[in-house]
Amino acid sequence: GSYICLQGSTGLALHVDEWPAGRFKFFPTPVSPHNCSGEFEVRGEWSSDTRTLSFRPSSSHPWIHNDCDYVTVSIHGRLSDNGMRFSGEIVEEVSTDCSTFSLFKGGASSSACFDSDNGAVDGRGGTCADYRAGAVGVVHRCGFEDDADFRAERLCCACGGGARGGMATSACFDWDSRARDSNGATCTWYRAHPDECGSHDAIGFRAADL
Repeated sequence: GSYICLQGSTGLALHVDEWPAGRFKFFPTPVSPHNCSGEFEVRGEWSSDTRTLSFRPSSSHPWIHNDCDYVTVSIHGRLSDNGMRFSGEIVEEVSTDCSTFSLFKGGASSSACFDSDNGAVDGRGGTCADYRAGAVGVVHRCGFEDDADFRAERLCCACGGGARGGMATSACFDWDSRARDSNGATCTWYRAHPDECGSHDAIGFRAADL
């Protein structure tokens, strides 16, 4: 996905590792006017009544890495009815002229990967392009040419790194929050009774969505 702030259009990947813990990862895309990337930890909040979702920095020091000394932001928006799209507004503590964001849901295999080297070179002067199959000249081997500012496994798609634009989840989690079905049950009950999905839906609770 992507978002808009003072630095211009920026790639965005939101990784939900284990609800509510996640990671906000930003990176340049081919059309971005900058070469900055970074990542910080966030925590999510979900409202089943309005299908709104928010992610805020998890602490006062949430940064995993911050190449350009950016400030953290929060995001607040609505999840689409099919759960595939999450879009809304950037919420700022410090004004950075941010506006909106948009994400689509997908595993790593279904979202585009962008190299994150952004001008960094390895110990032989190579970039991520030199690690791709079919590269001109000698193809560099992942991890063998790393130096202080270049780790192929973190920066290069060919080595399993890079940045993927989307909302990726490594595990499934329930979205019911405090919502309950017509019998007063939560999603936990349906784990043992999957055949009952949809049989006890109520206002604010659709098992297929939650």
